[in-house]
Amino acid sequence: MYLGMRLRIPLTFLVVLCLSVAGWADEAWMGLYMKGEKIGYTGAVTSPDKLDGKAVTKSYSVMVLSGTMLGGDLDMKQEITSWISAAGRPIKSVITSTSSGRLTKATASFSAKEIKLKITNGDTTTDKILAIEPTMTLVDDPVTYVLEHRPNAKSTTVHVLDPTTFTLVPTQVKVMGKKKVAVGANEFTADLIQIVDPRATMDAYFTSKGDLVKLTGPFGMEFLPEPKTIAMDLSKRGNVDLAEAAAVKVEKPIENIADLSILSLEVTGLDLAKLPSDKHQTIAKSGSGWTITIHPTTDPHPTSIAKASAAQPAWTKPSMLIPSGNPEMKALAKKVVGGATSVPVASEKLRQHVYSLMRPNTGIGVLRDATEVLKSKEGLCRDHAVLLTTLLRSAGIPARLASGLIYESGAFYYHAWSEAWMGSQWVGLDSTRPSPHLSVGHLKLAQGNVDEAFMFIVLDGAKIVVKGN
Repeated sequence: MYLGMRLRIPLTFLVVLCLSVAGWADEAWMGLYMKGEKIGYTGAVTSPDKLDGKAVTKSYSVMVLSGTMLGGDLDMKQEITSWISAAGRPIKSVITSTSSGRLTKATASFSAKEIKLKITNGDTTTDKILAIEPTMTLVDDPVTYVLEHRPNAKSTTVHVLDPTTFTLVPTQVKVMGKKKVAVGANEFTADLIQIVDPRATMDAYFTSKGDLVKLTGPFGMEFLPEPKTIAMDLSKRGNVDLAEAAAVKVEKPIENIADLSILSLEVTGLDLAKLPSDKHQTIAKSGSGWTITIHPTTDPHPTSIAKASAAQPAWTKPSMLIPSGNPEMKALAKKVVGGATSVPVASEKLRQHVYSLMRPNTGIGVLRDATEVLKSKEGLCRDHAVLLTTLLRSAGIPARLASGLIYESGAFYYHAWSEAWMGSQWVGLDSTRPSPHLSVGHLKLAQGNVDEAFMFIVLDGAKIVVKGN
């Protein structure tokens, strides 16, 4: 029997790779390594079961990440229990993610046309419905699907429920043929299957019998099959810093970046056609690469909150993790804004409030609802962005999330911030920084609500060269 792989890539501050394993093997385990150092494990147990009187396969999978980020400890655990039909289609899933005492739990019920989700984050419960289009092939395990359809399927696109943003992610699975792969001191000829998620690509190597040899992911991550006791043994956890490992280095340091008004970068190695190109930055194809020109500005035509809200009403409404209609959020936003009626003045008051309110905690690895962030008053950049975006909307200011990278000491690190509609354009607001304006070191990869802003391509393998400033 072969071991199927269920790919999960939740995107947090550093775009941590979370992988849960499932398959038709009764039990399977893998150690998770980065730069040769162990930082976690993943495993699965599958068994026959019954759901609503029908025979199904029950799959329990767990992923544990125990590493270091920005000098602090980061521990995460994700558990997924799924009930799967004989055709490989999910029927029901229960997803639990914990980190630093925080809990997110979701129950997904699948029908022919939709997925009904009940998501509990802290003290907040949200219902969400995802439509399943007739053209979608919905699977619990993309690799198993391709292995079962070989040799007819050399490449296919399936949709998988992402357990962090709770969206349906189109995932391309490619049968690449036989390739040589090194595992320790040994080299094998294996069948390579690529799993191409919109955010990153993973390579899964199998023997001709379908046994997994090795799985590789972004940032030098490797998953290696191990006995359960060895996989779960984290007594010799590595010291690799996940944020440092995920950072994109530049050839030469960018001097005095806070004083620059424009920065031009040449990026090669990835297709960046879907990156936002707007008033903050311009994306252009250049030979075999891309030119990114970052030129953050303030709005030359600022307006009142009332006019901004009327112009962009969709971006004042609540969405997942952004409860802008919450009475507590509305009361706080009103108190902080005071008598200010212009968007720039009011949004800066809110940005300064979040900046002074929040304490850093690099150990929180799960996405959280803004009410929980406000209660704890601590977190990472994404928590800043979720809270600030909620308060902006609660004040009637159109706002959205932005994710990308920020330049620090010779490298670009994954980051998140907010954007507010000022009157004629979106302007970035970063409550992790004392400055009221974004720098040219803020490179944006995605924008929108949680399901859009945290679904961005990671720049693994990209080369960044500074062209000019």
